[in-house]
Amino acid sequence: MSFARTFALVALAALAALAAAGPALAVCTAGDIYSQEAACSLNASTCVIAKDYTIDNGCTLDFGTKDVTVAATSHLTVGTGAATFKAGHFTLSGLIDGVGSASGANGGMVTIETTGAFDVSSTGQMTFSGNGSGGVVMVHAGSTASVLGKLRSDFLNKNAEGGLISIDAPGNITIGGGSTLSAQGGSDSDGGGEIDLTAGGALVLQSDLDVTGFCGGILELQAGGQVTMQGADASGSGDAGSGGCIDVTAGTGSTILGDVHADGVSGSFQSGGCGGLICVNGGLGDAVIQTNAEITADGASPDGGGGEVTVLARGNALINGTISARGPGGETCGGFVCVETGFNVTLAATGKLDLSGGCDGGALALASGRDMVLNGFTDVSGTQGGSMGGDVTIQAGDFKDDLLTTVTQRMDVPTSGSLTLNNTIDVTSTPSCSVANGCGAGGTTDLEGCDITITQAGMVLASGPDGGENDFTAREQLTVHGTLDARNTVAVGHAAGVNRFIYTNRKAPITQGSSIAPAVVPMSLTTCPQEGDTMPPCLNPCPVCGNGVVEVPETCDAGMIPPQSCSGCSIFCQIEDCDDDLVCTGDSCNPTFGCVNQPTPMCIEPTATPTNTQPTNTVTSTPTVTATGTITGSATATGSPTATATATTTVTATGVPTPSATASATGVATPTGTATQIDTATETPSPQVTPTAPCPGDCNGNGVVAVNELVIGVNIALGNAQVSVCPAFDRNGDQMVTISELVSAVNAALDGC
Repeated sequence: MSFARTFALVALAALAALAAAGPALAVCTAGDIYSQEAACSLNASTCVIAKDYTIDNGCTLDFGTKDVTVAATSHLTVGTGAATFKAGHFTLSGLIDGVGSASGANGGMVTIETTGAFDVSSTGQMTFSGNGSGGVVMVHAGSTASVLGKLRSDFLNKNAEGGLISIDAPGNITIGGGSTLSAQGGSDSDGGGEIDLTAGGALVLQSDLDVTGFCGGILELQAGGQVTMQGADASGSGDAGSGGCIDVTAGTGSTILGDVHADGVSGSFQSGGCGGLICVNGGLGDAVIQTNAEITADGASPDGGGGEVTVLARGNALINGTISARGPGGETCGGFVCVETGFNVTLAATGKLDLSGGCDGGALALASGRDMVLNGFTDVSGTQGGSMGGDVTIQAGDFKDDLLTTVTQRMDVPTSGSLTLNNTIDVTSTPSCSVANGCGAGGTTDLEGCDITITQAGMVLASGPDGGENDFTAREQLTVHGTLDARNTVAVGHAAGVNRFIYTNRKAPITQGSSIAPAVVPMSLTTCPQEGDTMPPCLNPCPVCGNGVVEVPETCDAGMIPPQSCSGCSIFCQIEDCDDDLVCTGDSCNPTFGCVNQPTPMCIEPTATPTNTQPTNTVTSTPTVTATGTITGSATATGSPTATATATTTVTATGVPTPSATASATGVATPTGTATQIDTATETPSPQVTPTAPCPGDCNGNGVVAVNELVIGVNIALGNAQVSVCPAFDRNGDQMVTISELVSAVNAALDGC
């Protein structure tokens, strides 16, 4: 399900909430509850709802700041309509039923707004599944939120899409063990639904989340504090369905305890689904994948490629489990895995990176601001005859300042970091040729760091019918005790591979006990006198940040070990200014990690609007203009001649004054002569142009209605935001966003302005 389709669902559900309410079936206000519940009255601070009620479409039950409990005995029916609950502390122990059970019916919509906590006990349930699609569950908590029961917005038949479950809270959000959060789509639907959890504090997920569908759905997890999650599934479930999208963004660290999947599904008609997209961002902290945990975005046979997995952190990345974006056997290819950190990257002995592919290996990029230690197995090979090995790029001591900030000028600063390999990196191709696919070739590896050490257990393998290429760039010491193999495995008519050492002329490589084939191609370079030098080729130095000496490529050194930011000198000894010149970010500095530029929710970055400074003329009649002019000029042509001409023009018109003007001009002239010219012209002035109204819902005026703009429109319609946040939704200027105006914006998002 695309973002536009998902938020179209939200907007259309909001229309149901705004639609005129029909005749009240049972209750429509909090007052209706007060009159029927013994433990719930207007003047009490608490309210217990114990009976069964049907809530009319579009109704709001506003309990103010009361602590409201829906008891286990209570069954509240919303059906395919919409309802809003407002309370202080809201506890659900019973059932809120928004099932769309009729043929083609969607689940309903419930919005819960609290000034305090929101809690679903182990007996509590919200069920908003549907035969057309799942419905919408939206919770805006005032403090914390916890779910120990069940929240469902699933398909009721194989053609139905999953719905939307959204919970936000300024404090912690906890999804307890044994609970259920599910927005599944059917195996023949357009896809799984969406689950969004946004916590100002920590986000703790002790149960797996499910947004599977024909193609996997969307899972958005955000926390200002730490994210600790058991697992999630956004895999495809239909014939050749592809994986969905999982985005985990933490403020102070992410830890994955279980399996996170966004895999494709095998197809029965000579096609296979591709792997999805998974991003884990540890923010100002570490990204940790625990032992036995798996993050997979695998493709499926016969031809589904691997997806993409990204792991980011301003701190460290510790991979104790498996990251996989593989393409299984057949005409599949490996995907892409990227790991970037401000500090260290460690692949533990229990860890594995798998980007292998039947037809082609994938691509792996690892970058650490400091050290890199690889103790686990890395497989980026091509696994069938005629395949191509993959590509591996590893950089230790290369800080990329784009992990969390939104600054417009990114830093890509060579720093000091070592690289140690204690296991195997495999980018080989199958050694034999294939009748169907011919002969393949080994892949490429590019390893770079200050000190590079390949231990006796370390191997870098890039062999194939055509040999591959291994490049090692050591800015300080290169040490190889293990195996480097880039040979061609088919002798006749196939190219030998390359093992290339690029090293500083100050330190010769150490190769005792190593096995290297073919022989090393050496390249000795000087150390660059300044960062960025390329002529002649040289190696960036490896300064000691914190020793009080400004060494290239440092631009400052505050003399603190370990280095600290927020003094104007960053942790990598670079002059630091945290002001990114953007309106929609909060700029701050963290002593451990440096600049932080957090996006501001519900903020649209202003764009420059050109101002028309030309005067506007209003003409009430169409005058006839008669002009008589005499132009006399003389010029002498020598090379590039210059001429001076004097013109006198007399204009007579009906209804307007008669001006006279004298003008002098200098320009290129042709033959010498005198000319007299009399012209008569009739002028019809152009009418004034009324500017076209902006595209409905286009908040920033860029001609496109984006997902975040649709969300703003829904919030305005529901009364959660002012029209002034985005006047483009208010087409008739009545300071409201109506049903028709929301529909116009949704159509603009789906079909274009």
